[in-house]
Amino acid sequence: MSRVSVDVVAVCDKAGRKANQDNIYLSCRESMQIVHDEYVEIPLVQGLSLSDAGALLAVADGMGGMNAGEVASQIVVDTLGKEMNALSLSDSLTSQNAADIARKTIMDADAAIKCYVSQHPEVSGTGSTVVLLWLLGEKAVVAWCGDSRCYRYNPRRGLEQLTKDHSYVQRLVDDGIIRPEESFGHPDSNIITRCLSDDKEMAVPDVEVVDVYNGDTFLLCSDGLCGLLSDEMIEGLFQAAEGNALDALQLFWHRGQAEGWSDNVSIITAQVHGVETEAPLRQIPLRPKVPSYSTPTDSSYVPANETHRRILPWKKILTVFVAILLLLVVLFLRPQTRSAHKMTPQHPSTQVTKTAPAHKLQNEGNLGNPSIVTTAGELQDESNLESPQVTTESASPFTPSASM
Repeated sequence: MSRVSVDVVAVCDKAGRKANQDNIYLSCRESMQIVHDEYVEIPLVQGLSLSDAGALLAVADGMGGMNAGEVASQIVVDTLGKEMNALSLSDSLTSQNAADIARKTIMDADAAIKCYVSQHPEVSGTGSTVVLLWLLGEKAVVAWCGDSRCYRYNPRRGLEQLTKDHSYVQRLVDDGIIRPEESFGHPDSNIITRCLSDDKEMAVPDVEVVDVYNGDTFLLCSDGLCGLLSDEMIEGLFQAAEGNALDALQLFWHRGQAEGWSDNVSIITAQVHGVETEAPLRQIPLRPKVPSYSTPTDSSYVPANETHRRILPWKKILTVFVAILLLLVVLFLRPQTRSAHKMTPQHPSTQVTKTAPAHKLQNEGNLGNPSIVTTAGELQDESNLESPQVTTESASPFTPSASM
């Protein structure tokens, strides 16, 4: 295993949010510390020879808004660090052993977050996703819970997503409600169905053991990246970087800056060297570029958990369009409404001169005891001069409403 080495580089940043709730873990960086609310770039670790314990890399995406999401993600990476420190290097660590340890460690992190919440009820609702990659020479363990992802890029195979999101949109794809290409940018892409610290059930991660090939470069990221850049974009940037870990990370960051970050972002790239096995060629099908969204009507599609909602650009555009359309309708109908008004003489006691809308005036023939409904400042019927019954409706022009 000593002949296999890896180049690792990472970044964790608040990006499109006011505070950073993400955390990352690299077992090859013993003194690493995340400084929240600041840009954190982990220097390139180049040519790291894998020991018998391998190299463990992880991303944790805290959630809960003001409810200490950064605390939950920190508990995750702290739990991973304790587990790695407890490993006995004298023990033989196989990929299957590592898979069992990864599963148990994630479940321990889930229990630790729940314990913290029970002692600090003011942060109820906090939680975290997690994705980890454990490189063990020519094998690797991938484990995850939530929608943070692990990708692998190889020039012979293109880009492969090694994880499957625990999300509402992924359920729609699995059940054939929408096509896979429709999932990117879906309005409900921020709804997850599994996470750490779910108060309804124990977190059970998915765990996979995969082969590692010559030329593999792995990407671990929070949805701040994969929710902003499509798989086609990510693959194109990997190709431009020729699989180089540092170049790829910098391209991801600059492209995200150009697109406009809308969430915290964590990125880890790791390029493997020294593996003898070549990756088998894979035919990559072309994907349609234009998604069309479908909304399921089946009542069984109810999300188990909902994370922070991100206002997507198309929603903003649609909101502005609807507002303009409503304004045009009001302006179009307003002259017609005025022309329908009936001019009536002013009652001596009335101090305003605005006429009342015709549809609010009583029938002219009902002169005995007319009941007149007017808005504030509107005229009463001239025929009802002695004992008018008036109901006034307050006509406020608008009611201001309070405002990731």
